[in-house]
Amino acid sequence: QVTDNQVYELLVRPLPPGCRLTAIVDCHVPCSCLELPFVCDLARGWVEDPNPHHVECDAVCFGAAADAELPEDQLEPLRGRPGLLTTGFVEALHALAARRQGPATFLELLAQAQAQIERTGFSRRMQLSASQTFDPSRRHFRFFDPAPN
Repeated sequence: QVTDNQVYELLVRPLPPGCRLTAIVDCHVPCSCLELPFVCDLARGWVEDPNPHHVECDAVCFGAAADAELPEDQLEPLRGRPGLLTTGFVEALHALAARRQGPATFLELLAQAQAQIERTGFSRRMQLSASQTFDPSRRHFRFFDPAPN
């Protein structure tokens, strides 16, 4: 079994300034395996982890929110299927691109991905965590273009 600390030590901590890591953690249980210091709470803003692991890279992670643990009756149909969060994320990217309105913000991407997930009938909430705080309603989502930390 791989621990959160091992994932952090292998994938996140070694990344230098100016490097961008975008991760989608798609597990059947809530996971913060990248150990990023900030979690975006749309009602309260960025919340810092009590034991933060600060890094120099620009890392963002999309994963299941802690309150989104699925009951057993919803877990069984997911087994053996492509990941619910990954599918919602990719479908959101396609839907946003089809609008042809330019780059989407992190907030628009989260809202679209959540809408895609809800269309499946599952009660899963996507969460954004990051190595640094930013305004998700203003920062455009890109797989490149790291923000200085």
